[in-house]
Amino acid sequence: MTRNIVVFVMSPYNPRPTTYRYDDGSGLFSLTCYLSNEPALRCIAHGCGKINHYFALVSDQVQEDYNQILSCFEKSPELISVRERITPVPLGDEGTLQGTLPSISRLFDTIQEYIRQNPQEDVCVHLDLTGGFRHTSMMMLPLIRLLQYSGLQLGRILYANFFADSPVVEDAGRLMDMFSLVGGADDFVSFGNVSHLRRYFRRDNQVSDELKRLLDNMDAVADTIRICVNYPAMNRTLRRVSQSLKQYQAFMDTGSTISQQELFFSKLLEKIQSEYQSILPEPYKNVSPVAIITWCISKGFLQQATTFYTEWLPPYIVREGFIDYIQEDIIETCKKDGKNFSSWENYLFRSYIPAVESPIRFQEHISMQEYVKQCYHDQWGVRRFLGSLNEEDERLKDFIAFVKQVQVVTACVPPSRLLNYIFALPTDNSLRRVLERSVPSGIVRIPYLKKRLDKVRSADWMIIESVTRMSKSDFNDVFHIVKDTPKAVQDQQSAIDRSIARRGVFESLLRHRKISIQMNEGDFLNFIEMYSNNVTMLRNRFNHASADIMSEDEGFQIGQRLMNSLSLLRKR
Repeated sequence: MTRNIVVFVMSPYNPRPTTYRYDDGSGLFSLTCYLSNEPALRCIAHGCGKINHYFALVSDQVQEDYNQILSCFEKSPELISVRERITPVPLGDEGTLQGTLPSISRLFDTIQEYIRQNPQEDVCVHLDLTGGFRHTSMMMLPLIRLLQYSGLQLGRILYANFFADSPVVEDAGRLMDMFSLVGGADDFVSFGNVSHLRRYFRRDNQVSDELKRLLDNMDAVADTIRICVNYPAMNRTLRRVSQSLKQYQAFMDTGSTISQQELFFSKLLEKIQSEYQSILPEPYKNVSPVAIITWCISKGFLQQATTFYTEWLPPYIVREGFIDYIQEDIIETCKKDGKNFSSWENYLFRSYIPAVESPIRFQEHISMQEYVKQCYHDQWGVRRFLGSLNEEDERLKDFIAFVKQVQVVTACVPPSRLLNYIFALPTDNSLRRVLERSVPSGIVRIPYLKKRLDKVRSADWMIIESVTRMSKSDFNDVFHIVKDTPKAVQDQQSAIDRSIARRGVFESLLRHRKISIQMNEGDFLNFIEMYSNNVTMLRNRFNHASADIMSEDEGFQIGQRLMNSLSLLRKR
């Protein structure tokens, strides 16, 4: 069962009999009324059958005639017993625009309390915009929006027009809906949200097929951005939007008959086109990832921008000839080792490490584990591996001592006794700690390590390779690489170190002519460093749960970081 309630501003007592006509869809409804609120209230009651409750904003002036006004209402058959079903709400400051704002708030609270007292029933809210001051309609607009956002059903919104040649009760709902239409267009322009526009036009049976198609494709853009689809799918969606915009514009140019609501929407089309122009593809040409990422940043879609930035840019850089030559064996290695990545290009940019022929420039302590894995994969001997490390780097002191100890122990202790020997060492010994922490939780360590020892080509590499099975925090703890440093600082330093190392990888590839590029070398290497840093820092920020809510300043900084790196690609 639906409870019908009416909200209105009560007008002063000023009787004037007038005949009004109102077409409620079922025929003409004529009535003679004495007070300005009466026509709309009676029409609402006539249309819904019964009004369960009235809420009236009452000024100090009207309060003096309050009882007389109610008595006049009750002479009408549609408004019998209104006195028993009305709640007056004081209208402050004699109805001034500023003074009405607290009154609107009190009125909303009063309606909400009524709803809480009738929780089992649906409530439909009707409004009479006739009474009160000249700014009544403006005053009621925020109330209407509050009611909508609260999920309440809106019924009729009526206005008794005394100034027409033949006074008439008019339906003001469509006029109020125009604000929803503009708000819906703004939602799409600002946030890519089409739900309000679709909801608005869903009620209009006269919507053209061209507009329906346009709204469908606009909605697809929102979905495509929200779920972070791949680059080809994004371009297909944008191309459909571009085509439907052109088709709709051509349809409007024909002068076809359309509803007033659709005509009003067409006036907003130019704004929508201008806001989306930068990501609408040209014929036979896709929109670049740089343009789409830039647009996402401008709209505040930072998580989506970060995802697109991470996944789309490496293939784009290779495909568009920023890198015009890559040695074939590098491509094959990236395809083989980068199976867990979305593309071999992403593996190249983010993880590929060439065979090292000179001492490593160890500037990224966390990636030492990756380096060990690569050397093991390339079948290095431990002596060669040890020779590649920079013994002058203080941060490597404990790790190098560990490797040297591995050499000594494995040379002196037979494999059959090796594990028992290591686990008899002091608990703080690095060999013992590494093996202990390389065993997954819940696994019996000796049988597990024996199986691993049987599978590897040498006992020394089995122990050294164990560091790749440790967590990053365990690695840092065992080798004292980071001490008493907050995790946020560790993460930041790790990202910086990693980005510098990635730059070093590409410097080496360029120096040995394993790749060649078609852009300024300094800009290219700067981009590599910034890309790596952004991917590490920003993906951690978005992909891991955080108790901190992103501030506006942080959001701006993230956007600026991405834009700074994109600017290097635009310089080509």
